[in-house]
Amino acid sequence: MEASHLITEIKGVGVKTTALFSKLHIETIKDLISYFPRGYDHYEEALPVGELCTGKVQSVRACIVGTPSMVRAKGMVITHAQAGDASGRMKLTWFRMPYLKKALPGGSWHVFRGMVQAGTGGMLFMEQPRVFSQGDYETLAGTWQPKYALTNGLTNHMISKCVRQALEELELPDYLPEEIRSRYRLIGFREAMEKIHFPGSQEDVVMARRRLVFDEFFSLPDSDQASEKRECRAVNRSAAAADRGYGPPDCSASVSADRSPAEGLEADRSRPDRTYGDEPTGSGGRGKR
Repeated sequence: MEASHLITEIKGVGVKTTALFSKLHIETIKDLISYFPRGYDHYEEALPVGELCTGKVQSVRACIVGTPSMVRAKGMVITHAQAGDASGRMKLTWFRMPYLKKALPGGSWHVFRGMVQAGTGGMLFMEQPRVFSQGDYETLAGTWQPKYALTNGLTNHMISKCVRQALEELELPDYLPEEIRSRYRLIGFREAMEKIHFPGSQEDVVMARRRLVFDEFFSLPDSDQASEKRECRAVNRSAAAADRGYGPPDCSASVSADRSPAEGLEADRSRPDRTYGDEPTGSGGRGKR
């Protein structure tokens, strides 16, 4: 697999999926791996009901109380349930997901993840929370999952799966000599691409962004069209720019699919309240650099 190949080289990407990717201006493998996440979802340890905080996206481990109920309103099926533990109870609501009534029998334990809100009478509730088995959530706990700008019909899971396969099969040579990377504290290009899509921590995102911002300022000319002196000047200019503040000192910044890494840094610097994982996934963003 090469970066110039069409995304149909990826297993599972057929005509319909290709058309969906095309709406996001993703045609080639290079387009795909350059489609950076717009944020990340940090899967922290699941909390008991009594430790949840309103206004935050959190995960709760709770037992279904009784049998979920269903009502119809304006042609839409709404499923209601209550879940709790020794520390308290909360309400759960899903829209257009009638199968959950059978999937969530009374007495079964699950992990629910969503925005915690305060309801009438002081009881907390979540609308449209994601449902995990306890085993599945244990696998995710502590990880940072990428969140991409989407289009109708294309899921976050599909994009991340395709990106992972592409990164596993691609050769990603690094044009920067080890001396330059060491001098400016830059990680390798492959490592940067892996960490920007699948970080293990905020620090991973910081390191990946620093390298990608550096690359944005320094586009290596063709070797037969530029002298070594010109290349060195370009490296020095871009490194100086990175050290003046274009490298991401703010761990709470996230890469936007609608902007380049450098533009994202400048915008995020003016938004100190921006955090990973709590931003709702949008639709139809353009992520190609």
